[in-house]
Amino acid sequence: DRVANYRQLQLENEALKQQLAEMERQVQLAEEYRLENIRLRALLHFEENLADHFEMLPARVVARNPSNWRQTLTIDRGRRHGVREGQAVITPRGVVGRIGTVGERSAEVVLILDHEGALGGMIQSTRFPGIVESTGQKDIPLQMVQLPHDSPVKENQTVVTSGLGGIFPKGLRIGYVVQVVDEPNGLMKKALIMPFVDFDRIEEVLVILSARGGE
Repeated sequence: DRVANYRQLQLENEALKQQLAEMERQVQLAEEYRLENIRLRALLHFEENLADHFEMLPARVVARNPSNWRQTLTIDRGRRHGVREGQAVITPRGVVGRIGTVGERSAEVVLILDHEGALGGMIQSTRFPGIVESTGQKDIPLQMVQLPHDSPVKENQTVVTSGLGGIFPKGLRIGYVVQVVDEPNGLMKKALIMPFVDFDRIEEVLVILSARGGE
């Protein structure tokens, strides 16, 4: 009889553990939904603010493809959704990259961190232009190059897209200057830039399908 009671207690204990595990799973799931809701609301608000200027398509990141050679993401929207090669990809925080290879239901995003992700940028306050490209380094991944030695570039200045090159509209946030470095030739300098986007944590993006009103 004592053995039977012990066995019954074991069964009840196991059942309670399973119930507790299920409750914890539900709590974690609810937290995921809450955080996703916050992100999607921010994305929607950002999209609405730019709706007069651009037609945009929300997309989810379904794969990260970083390697020693390429820095890309895969999104869950493709040709059937209006995605085409060369379209700009952004988030409320700033520029992400451009569309590369396009499939029927998915597409590759070439990040601005990639060695082929260079874009036209400018210092927001002074409008001084330059080329923003990858440094190939993890800690400070971007740099603005081809700056004359006397150019008015300083730490903490915000860098935005210049609109040159035909992919990224003017005025989208890229990052901020963390250091200005003289080039070895003494004639030029470069600005090291920290991007506003946290590329390791992107979950949703917006693809700019087209400009409205002659943008």
